[in-house]
Amino acid sequence: MMMRNLQLMEYRTGFEPDVESTAQFMRTELATALRKGPFQVNILVGGYDELDGQAKMYWMDYLGTLQQVTKGAHGYAGYFVNSVLDNNYKKDMTL
Repeated sequence: MMMRNLQLMEYRTGFEPDVESTAQFMRTELATALRKGPFQVNILVGGYDELDGQAKMYWMDYLGTLQQVTKGAHGYAGYFVNSVLDNNYKKDMTL
């Protein structure tokens, strides 16, 4: 459903939505669904923003909370992975 609506938005405007617009749209949809029949999902949304020339990642929980982050993990090992990232992540890391 969300993918189709994003494609419709692109068709209507003639522009592909950037990472932040996509994350905000998904947050709005989750917040609206929370009042009707909530989705039980946690999401990491990431992409490359061509306007800013940088990669962006957003963390979103099932309540519609949205936060831009530099690192993140969800799921079964999420707490463990987040602790490893907290201890070892450096802003100037490369692959």
